[in-house]
Amino acid sequence: MGNNNKNYGPFSYVLSFVFIVWLVGSIIGMIYCGTHGLGSIAVALGGLLFFVFGVIIIGQGLYYNNFQAPTVIFPFIGMAMIAFGLINYKGDEKLVKLMEMFLPYLILMLFLAIGVGMIVWGIIMCRKTDEDCTEVILATCVGIQEKKHDGIMLECPVYEIDFQGETLQICNNYYTNQNTVTVGEQRELHINPENPNNYYEGKKDNSMWIGIALFGILIVGSILLTLFMMIALR
Repeated sequence: MGNNNKNYGPFSYVLSFVFIVWLVGSIIGMIYCGTHGLGSIAVALGGLLFFVFGVIIIGQGLYYNNFQAPTVIFPFIGMAMIAFGLINYKGDEKLVKLMEMFLPYLILMLFLAIGVGMIVWGIIMCRKTDEDCTEVILATCVGIQEKKHDGIMLECPVYEIDFQGETLQICNNYYTNQNTVTVGEQRELHINPENPNNYYEGKKDNSMWIGIALFGILIVGSILLTLFMMIALR
């Protein structure tokens, strides 16, 4: 099995430097626009900041196999702010008034869709691994892959298994700073026969997916209450 460890390289540091320069420049631009009668452009710049930040966070989550659903909120908020800022700056008076009238409802509908998506995704993911990882097998830890993230050392165990007449080394690329497995230790794994690198140890922990679904319910409930109050007070 190849080494799937994704360490930081020179490109990562260059990208981080470019992002920091861009971030500082955007903040300075927002301050300048806000103090020179260009509030709409300042809003658009703030939206661009939210959008890029969200894309980076989502990309990082996918890269390190720890994607969190709530992070999708940032790009959508960014796009709404960019659209509102540009339309308010360039659009005619009727379009601006129309945006001001319907934008709050559009944003609420966006958050409502995100909340429903989180609920559905959490439920699906709670069931998916159980349905896929149907074979129980005894595995031996033969190594620990490490990577450093934000100054914290993360670990992912590499297991050796005898599967369908072959000896395989598997790793699910789930890095954590709470690894309790040591080299030479044996663990019971529930693996996916179609993809042995898809597995979980012992009893499956659904707490993350349950938390995502509950957070989605909280968002949906808050949005519905807000909409009800907005309509009732009109």
